[in-house]
Amino acid sequence: MDERSVITEESLKIALLQQMEQLGFQKITVSSLTAKAGVNRTTFYLHYADKYDLLDQVENELLGYIRESLPTSLKGVIESRSPRKLINEVLLKVLNFIKEHEFEFTVLLGLMGDPGFAVKYEQMINDAFTSEQLPFTAAMPIEYLVAVVSGAHISIIRAWLLRGMQESPEEMAGIVTGLILSVRQGLAKL
Repeated sequence: MDERSVITEESLKIALLQQMEQLGFQKITVSSLTAKAGVNRTTFYLHYADKYDLLDQVENELLGYIRESLPTSLKGVIESRSPRKLINEVLLKVLNFIKEHEFEFTVLLGLMGDPGFAVKYEQMINDAFTSEQLPFTAAMPIEYLVAVVSGAHISIIRAWLLRGMQESPEEMAGIVTGLILSVRQGLAKL
């Protein structure tokens, strides 16, 4: 992709997020996006089918990075001799990324954002961790365990964003790691 196309797409993504923050997604029009981004409608349609396509691309880019950060196997995390270290490393990478993209995550997970983004985020975590047979049995099926952990993860991220990211990514990684290990230990006792 040439530099001009990259700049155009970035301008449209920024315009989308700024308008979502102010108006909410439903009130955004392609005309308002192109005016804010300083491009014409024809240029918009060369890059995106509609505003929904633009939103999907913004969300998929963010989630793609997080997906790549996840361990390839939950089994490896569970069987690890040092799960705290492994979980903390993964979370730190994800939380640093979220901090670098604070505006995007604040808008998408905020009140005027896209409720579907949190669902996609949770589903991505669920898919990553329920696609394999795990080496333990618990009173709770793995799908529910992963749903609890992924839902808590999203809720903690939202709270962190709403509080203005007062804690560092390192502090937040410790908090979430502690939560995950508490759930794991609680299930081991069942």
